[in-house]
Amino acid sequence: MNAGSRFATKQFGFGGTGLVRCLQKFAAFHSSVHNHFNQERHFYSRENFKLNRTAALTEWRQLLSA
Repeated sequence: MNAGSRFATKQFGFGGTGLVRCLQKFAAFHSSVHNHFNQERHFYSRENFKLNRTAALTEWRQLLSA
């Protein structure tokens, strides 16, 4: 076993457990940051969301057809 494979084995363990742990930490951190900065979503009702989505889609279709 060369030094590179020992490093990979030590860092990721057998079966990539270190990678999974790293991804779990990233997902937890990312979701907390996303929730912190995405507070405005609670201010809009479902009906307003649908109206805004429809208006944006209509505008995109008009721009693409021109």
